[in-house]
Amino acid sequence: MKSVDKCSLCGECAFANLFEVRIRNAVSHVVRCGACGLAFLDPRPEPGEIKSIYSDAYFADHVKQEILDSREQAAAGLMRRLGRYLPLRGRVLDIGAATGAYLAAFRKAGWEVDGVEISGFAREAAQRIYGITMHPDLVSAGFADNSFDLIMMNQVIEHLADFSGLLDEVRRILKPGGAFFLSTPNFGSPAARRRKAAWFALKPEEHLTFFTPRTIRMCLAKSQLRVVYLDTMQAAITTPHFEKMFGAGKASAISGFANRFFPKLKRSVRNLLGMLYPGDNIDLIARKVR
Repeated sequence: MKSVDKCSLCGECAFANLFEVRIRNAVSHVVRCGACGLAFLDPRPEPGEIKSIYSDAYFADHVKQEILDSREQAAAGLMRRLGRYLPLRGRVLDIGAATGAYLAAFRKAGWEVDGVEISGFAREAAQRIYGITMHPDLVSAGFADNSFDLIMMNQVIEHLADFSGLLDEVRRILKPGGAFFLSTPNFGSPAARRRKAAWFALKPEEHLTFFTPRTIRMCLAKSQLRVVYLDTMQAAITTPHFEKMFGAGKASAISGFANRFFPKLKRSVRNLLGMLYPGDNIDLIARKVR
């Protein structure tokens, strides 16, 4: 474990201790930067320890057919959600692509695909299952400026201690008018504030940095990426929060009825719930600042 010298976002050296966490047999803390408000682990695992986390066993479930099918379905749903921000087809890069299921779904839809994945096991699985060749890291891939219509980073940035260089590279290789999709746990959610170390998405054995809507916007702005859409609710109206209000059965029935007869009303209710009770995840779309 290594102590943190300065904030990865603003360079400040003064942190406020929020609560204690345990990583295997070691004690660490989730702290908040006194200047910008970014939260992160201090101390955190050394680079060698971090790399050891993403062993073959970490990705073992990713090659199960039901997981592959689920991720392809999720990718198809994402394409529909991103439709207003993207061309019908183009070139897509998935950073942290795991075994390539998202890329496979985009390829089926006519996209040209590229992927980056640190795990050799996952890269080999992507090649074997889908015939998709991926790069071990973004820098060595050597993509040209303005290469991609869409870059995805789904549940990846929270695993990084220093992300500024990666976001700078995203901006460089994103086409003007292209879209950058990012998803990460929402450390600003009511559940995160209430549960603290017991929050299900904290995962201090894997996650090093914890973002709120405010701090993730600041991180992107630093790399000249402008957020054009940000959502802290799940895609369906039957979120765990909504189910608590009505029960799972009633919530499902209400959602189905709303989807069929009142889609605009459903979106309005969902947006209101999102403002009153933000969910545990942040989804956003950004474009490069020209």
